[in-house]
Amino acid sequence: MNGTMTDFFTVWEIDDDGKKATVRMTSSRKVKDDEKTLIEHVAKNGYVNTSWSFVQFVGKAYNQLKKYEIKPGDRITKLNMRIQQEPYWDASNEQIGYPKNPRFTVFDFELPQANGGDLDKPPVVAEEKEETEPDTTETNEYPF
Repeated sequence: MNGTMTDFFTVWEIDDDGKKATVRMTSSRKVKDDEKTLIEHVAKNGYVNTSWSFVQFVGKAYNQLKKYEIKPGDRITKLNMRIQQEPYWDASNEQIGYPKNPRFTVFDFELPQANGGDLDKPPVVAEEKEETEPDTTETNEYPF
């Protein structure tokens, strides 16, 4: 399954092997009023937290981690990612194996910033009007 996760994620740990990074992070969402059971049993302060471990950041996402110097405590959003749980060939048992947990691979993400998260573009600044000096030339109705 491919898609974009628009939640906000907090990065807690980054393990960089020089080609890709394995990241541990959490996400949270506000619980809706009609989810009373969830509020009573799971939600803390009105939010449900989800822990994401062993998330692989590859390609552009890996380069973004380095470029933006993402460190524990930083937030990211809009993860373009793949979630897969495909069977594999287990050579030790010579049979098909099935993973216990899904594999998460992130290809791209954004930073939650005022300029839309695109750090390659400068922030938009309102243009200032140049103040001009008042016109001090006198206007005469006569040509001489």
